[in-house]
Amino acid sequence: MKSTKHDLYKKHELTEAASPKIVRKRLRWFAIAISAVASLFVAIAAFGLTPANGGLAGGTTITIDNGPGDQTDPHVNGDLAVYTDSNPPSQIRYYDFVTLANNAVPSGPAGSRDLLSDVFGDLIAFSRINPDFSTSAMVYDVSSKPPATIEWE
Repeated sequence: MKSTKHDLYKKHELTEAASPKIVRKRLRWFAIAISAVASLFVAIAAFGLTPANGGLAGGTTITIDNGPGDQTDPHVNGDLAVYTDSNPPSQIRYYDFVTLANNAVPSGPAGSRDLLSDVFGDLIAFSRINPDFSTSAMVYDVSSKPPATIEWE
């Protein structure tokens, strides 16, 4: 059987290395296919991880402190909400959701300021700026008073 031009062309194509033009064309299509698949996965991940609005959590709103000055840096843990009341002098206040009482952490010496509070259980940690501008790390146990200075070694 005599070879046709097509057979010769196929044999030449199979035996010869692919030309750079063909390689670039194939790589371009491969890159386009990979990009399309990657874009599809990114879109699926983005839409899959974006939460839908679940509505309001419910419950009632409680005004903790609407007095003069600014109430800042709120933290909530368990039954306590702790915040800094900037009404001079700056002091730490806490709200007990069980007793519905708004209390103040006992303040330090005259001229001191308390700020940067946090809460865990019945313990309230905060910083105290003393009248001599030194700072103290403080902890206050709601069940036992007064606040104690945290000593560092």
